Amino acid sequence: MNKFAERIRNILLVNPKFPRIHQNYDYILPVTGAKFIAPPLSLLTISALIPPEYKVKLIDLNVSPLQDEDIIWADAVFMTGIVAQVESMMQIAIRCKKQPKNILLIIGGLYISVYEEKFLPYADAIVQGEAETIINPLIEDMQSGKLKKRYTILPEYIDMHLSPCPRFELVNPSNYLIWTLQYSRGCPYNCEFCGLTYFYGNKPRAKTIEQFTGELEAVYRTGFRGVIMLGDDNFHHAPLVKELLEAVAEWQKQKGYPFMFFTQTDISIMKEKELMNLMVKAGFTSLQIGIESPSTSSLKSMNKMHNTSLNLLDAIHTIHKHGLEVQSAMLIGVDGDPENIADLQFEFLQQAGTPRCMISLLRPYRGTRLYDRLVKEGRILEHEPSGNQTDDFVLNYIACMGNDKLLEETVKLVRNLYEPSNYFKRCWRCLKSLSTKNRIKHPLSFRSLRIFLNYWRYCKAFEYNRHFVAFLLKVLFSMPAKITLAAGFG
Repeated sequence: MNKFAERIRNILLVNPKFPRIHQNYDYILPVTGAKFIAPPLSLLTISALIPPEYKVKLIDLNVSPLQDEDIIWADAVFMTGIVAQVESMMQIAIRCKKQPKNILLIIGGLYISVYEEKFLPYADAIVQGEAETIINPLIEDMQSGKLKKRYTILPEYIDMHLSPCPRFELVNPSNYLIWTLQYSRGCPYNCEFCGLTYFYGNKPRAKTIEQFTGELEAVYRTGFRGVIMLGDDNFHHAPLVKELLEAVAEWQKQKGYPFMFFTQTDISIMKEKELMNLMVKAGFTSLQIGIESPSTSSLKSMNKMHNTSLNLLDAIHTIHKHGLEVQSAMLIGVDGDPENIADLQFEFLQQAGTPRCMISLLRPYRGTRLYDRLVKEGRILEHEPSGNQTDDFVLNYIACMGNDKLLEETVKLVRNLYEPSNYFKRCWRCLKSLSTKNRIKHPLSFRSLRIFLNYWRYCKAFEYNRHFVAFLLKVLFSMPAKITLAAGFG
């Protein structure tokens, strides 16, 4: 073994810090006792791909700081990130290269897969696309001293059966509000603004049922109990999804129902009554669905044609009647948006009764057909897009309605939606339409009780609290069986 091989023994995995944005629920973390929303699933998966003879350490900067001694300990640093983490990624890269010790820096993830040029001066190697079939040859090249600058399988995609069970023991579950798992990758649609089909393809690929239930066991062994998000691109199109749900329902029953699940899918699930019933049986409570817009012209302009063939309000209410809360993901700023898009979206969401609405300001990213089109039209502005689609009102393109008008509409929409009386009207409408008769009755956890009590300690917003208390009292006297759900909306 050569000298280079002898010194590669310690590998440090680093999850860069996210900025304070509302998608990460920073504003409620003090109430929950958690330090961050969820553990870094990608790095936990990569850690399981590293051969056992290496010492591996994982540091999540959203939970604890990165110390110089951590960097000096490492022979190689593996870092991954998305666009929202770029500032932290750059700080880490500079720190690694300033150390007196020669440390290899390997950078992967969604951001580096399309915006590599910023990090090329710092990275010894970049990994583009899925890592499952790349890590072993990369480590072999590290050991032999023949490291290449770029490793990629794009535009190919891996067999999900090759994805190992993440090494969950590398993180402390008490630091996180929820957990994350993944059963499948890939989406059958081709929405113009979305880059996931570039990274993961149009054909859904899935792990085996045994793989997934094995991962549930691994999470269970950590002691975590609570909400698990399935980070699938479009869950209900995954192979063998009904068989998976049957297996998960049986596993949950055997373990005393330790977990509640939510995931991402599309509105066409409303046609799948058996599937929705199975999801409730397995412990699913909510779905994040890309509604995007009530405007047909907006949907057509983003190539979200599958949303135009349904009555979206009826579809949402159908899903609610099957016991699954819809979390609406909305998009503003596409070419087909009418001038009054903020008013249209507000009225739609109030009627839909979806309390949790994520309003995203359009960001054209590389790797999307939208970005390519806007480049050809000369409408991309010089600065890179922010990963903060809800809190940072900065545009990286020229909007059809005019950038000032678009920002004005977006601010108006968000303010109207989360004005307390409007918000609790949606909560009330949701509870009225949401069936709970077949939902699993999860025991009230200590963490849930602590969150509710801490809320009144930390939240000093009098006007909001006044509406919240009135809402709770209304539910208590009208729908007492749903009071726990009502408290969760606060």
